[in-house]
Amino acid sequence: MSDLYTLMEEHCDQERYPSLVKLCTAQKDAVKTFISNFETVESAKANLQYKMKLAFKNSRGRKKRGPGLDVDLNLLYTEAKATTKITATGWRTLETAVSVTGDTYMAGQHGISEDAHDGHDDDDDDEHSLPQRFNAYKNASREMSRKQGFYVDGHLQEILSLSDVLFMKENESSRQQISYFGLAELDHLHNAIVSKCMDPSVKFSTSLYNDISAILRDFRPQHDGTRSTKEKLNDLAKNADDDDYKLIGILINCLNKLPLFTRLNEEVGEAELQGNYIDPIMYPMFHNPQESRYFRWLNKQVTDTSIRRPDGNMYKMEQREFGCSVGFVEVKAERSESVKRHEDMIRLVVFCKDAMEKQSTKAMIAVQVVGFYISFYLFISMDDIYVMVELYSFETAKYLGQLPHLLSMFDNLKRIMICSKEHCVTIAEDGKRRRNSSLDKEELDRFINTKKPKSVSPSLSFRK
Repeated sequence: MSDLYTLMEEHCDQERYPSLVKLCTAQKDAVKTFISNFETVESAKANLQYKMKLAFKNSRGRKKRGPGLDVDLNLLYTEAKATTKITATGWRTLETAVSVTGDTYMAGQHGISEDAHDGHDDDDDDEHSLPQRFNAYKNASREMSRKQGFYVDGHLQEILSLSDVLFMKENESSRQQISYFGLAELDHLHNAIVSKCMDPSVKFSTSLYNDISAILRDFRPQHDGTRSTKEKLNDLAKNADDDDYKLIGILINCLNKLPLFTRLNEEVGEAELQGNYIDPIMYPMFHNPQESRYFRWLNKQVTDTSIRRPDGNMYKMEQREFGCSVGFVEVKAERSESVKRHEDMIRLVVFCKDAMEKQSTKAMIAVQVVGFYISFYLFISMDDIYVMVELYSFETAKYLGQLPHLLSMFDNLKRIMICSKEHCVTIAEDGKRRRNSSLDKEELDRFINTKKPKSVSPSLSFRK
């Protein structure tokens, strides 16, 4: 929770007519500490006003008369920036002095026997174990949230750490993560999980791949239509194993739904994206009634998601009743705002985490779609923390002529299907399952800043 936000709530409780002018006068140091984190006085003022409105609403409910938000921050902002600059200069001077002293001291220690370190290897291992590093990282994130707050699309990994989740996506680790885990260690952990869950020996049939490639090479939909191609694919599917059969089903679905060309003057909206481009892939991969596994589009709350509303849901049935969720999907159009895309990732993590804590599930699948870019994640619990790890991301076909491109993704899609069947299963209750609910929207709003400056890079790029 933000320290300044708490002071704002107290101010709104105590003052008959709360205002930013009064707050800045009474809590000058706290306000200066907060606004010093912003690049411009305009950004600082906007975020100060945003938090004041939230604090007032939380304190007094929906009153017609709001708090006084007009305030001149120019002088206070100048003071805050000057103080920050002086402090930074002082620390650099002190750091240099300490470094010189330390080098001199260490130079005299080379003759000391290394026997003093014997017997402490286990302690060192404990200090550098994954849970220990994560706790240090989480504590640093909590302190950061208190002092300066977060941008949803600039500090995604740190926000998720406050819900005990380590988020890992290839080549998109945050600086804070790297400083606590090390880039090599993050890459090693990521690759280890993916290798364990995505068996590299699993591949789409080579003979089927070659036969389908030959069919698609001669495919001329604008002249010949799609019927003959679908008939040829159906003939090939007769001799395929169950998983390859479903993957061929993806191509047939795409032949039924994809356009001949992309539109030049109109964006593909979320509903069309969901129905015509993503649905042909999701259903063959995750819908298998024979194994009591189902996929559905819903955009409404389900048993495992409290009041939140996922776009899509993978679940298991027990006879004729809903059993448990095993995965979730969130979809955004290609030109959606960066903040909305990152909020979808937070929602996916919350869906998976809350569902796992309400049921006995080994792992969850999460799928995020932004335009034609699809990312598959596995959500698991390991070493007393939760991990959200990217399994595979790719750009799906936009029109019929790109089906050969989609075919080239079948090895990884098959591995994801098998991963889902093997790992997204119910397990015996051992009594040790954690019930640590995720941050709700009210808690999140307390330390979220608005209008991310250009100097803060987005946490995720949503493209290859």
